[in-house]
Amino acid sequence: MPKSIYAVVKQKQRRCARQSGSFTWRIAGGRWALLQSFGVAAYPEHGAGWAELTNAADHALYEAKGEGRDRVVVARSGAPGERQIHLVTAPKK
Repeated sequence: MPKSIYAVVKQKQRRCARQSGSFTWRIAGGRWALLQSFGVAAYPEHGAGWAELTNAADHALYEAKGEGRDRVVVARSGAPGERQIHLVTAPKK
């Protein structure tokens, strides 16, 4: 994926994060904020069809969530097909 596309996606994510930063809720004595993570895949680098592209984007999204809050992760290039999912649990407070 060209870096320029990644830069555009990152810019859009930052804009969304700024706009949604005001969305906070107070529930049961706690404060909750809207946070965003994005997984990005592009044709044909990350897949030749809809299923491969959505699979690549989904895995990139899980990776973004695993890295922390408000992240953008571009899918890894490589052979099309099923990729391994590594679920990351949230740390307990």
